Amino acid sequence: MSTYEEEQLQKLREGKKQTSKNIIIWILSVFLSMIVIAFGIIEYINDYTLVNTNSGRVITNPRTGEEEIVFPVFGFLSVPTGNQGFIPNTIVFTVHHFVILGLIIMIGIPAFSIYYAESQRLRKIDNNLPFLLREIADSQRIGMHLPRAIAEASKRNYGPLTPELKKLAAKVSWGIPFRDAMNSFKENVKTPLAKQATILILEAERSGGNLEEIFEAAQKHVQEILDIKREREGQIKPYVYIIYASFLIFILVIYILFATFFEQFGTQAIVLNNVEVIPIPIHAFRNLFLYVLVVQGLFSGITAGKMGSGTVKIGLVHSTILMSIAFICHLLFIAK
Repeated sequence: MSTYEEEQLQKLREGKKQTSKNIIIWILSVFLSMIVIAFGIIEYINDYTLVNTNSGRVITNPRTGEEEIVFPVFGFLSVPTGNQGFIPNTIVFTVHHFVILGLIIMIGIPAFSIYYAESQRLRKIDNNLPFLLREIADSQRIGMHLPRAIAEASKRNYGPLTPELKKLAAKVSWGIPFRDAMNSFKENVKTPLAKQATILILEAERSGGNLEEIFEAAQKHVQEILDIKREREGQIKPYVYIIYASFLIFILVIYILFATFFEQFGTQAIVLNNVEVIPIPIHAFRNLFLYVLVVQGLFSGITAGKMGSGTVKIGLVHSTILMSIAFICHLLFIAK
């Protein structure tokens, strides 16, 4: 088998391994979210019963002990029975909270364990790359041969770069051509900046020249790219903070609207033309605002990720944080 075929098989194995890991994490997150939602459905069945009726009914809420009027949806009423499921009736945690909690788990686990972890790995690789190139250049300057310089550099801690660097040192020490070893290193590291630096080194080495100067030039190039990238992130970061601040303001506005208008609207009787109209139950507004807050948090997080890092995948991390904030604020201030 040729060297090219071996390299392609190695890439295929690594790609399948990474894909299988990601699929397992996604399956696990979906499975856990389904379990949470199933607990919510069981809790709902234990606490409520469906009654077939065509008119509203006055019932006593077992959580608050107060009477409230509920009216049918498609001819059925969800009437509280007073039975306690997994959660005591004094705790306001409805089936809707279980659904939202399941959604947060389904998105949050892959977002942090796959996308955020991978972004941090790539960031550490890019941050350590200039130090690696400078050390190799310094070793070349004192007369150390390239295989020895790479081997010595592999003994130091460069974060996620260290395992790939050890592979590079091993290949060079085995007599594999420097160009082939660097190409393999470029494919394994998988960061755009590392690939650019590797291409620069290979082209300079192919055209001829002093390897010391090549690595030093590559180090300066990588450092300049990192400085530009940090400057851009510093300029964009305030806009990400603005998204978080605007979302908190949105939660505050929703709470004020609920407390000053919708809560009274859902508890007071309405009389039109001497006919009393059954008000919309207050819990309907509570459930509505829960979904409104969560949907707003989902899309605000995606926007923050796209602006801050240029990728929607990292936006799922922000979405998980914002949805969790919305979930907690709803429990503390609206669902009480």
